[in-house]
Amino acid sequence: MALMRDPKPKRLPVKAQAQCACGDVAVEISVPAQWAWHDHSTASRRAHGAAYATYVGSWKSRFAFVRGEDCLTL
Repeated sequence: MALMRDPKPKRLPVKAQAQCACGDVAVEISVPAQWAWHDHSTASRRAHGAAYATYVGSWKSRFAFVRGEDCLTL
């Protein structure tokens, strides 16, 4: 019996998007990311109300604001 192949190969995503909790600020990075990790610390669990928070780092040249850059302050 011959194995059937998917006629259209699946394409990997080339961008990853994220936004803040209120949705005013959105960003995207080209993938793959430079680094990523899951933080299981007590402080992170309290801040996010979840078992862990995921952080992703990107090269500046692969980072872009989709919207809301003017909402940010230093």
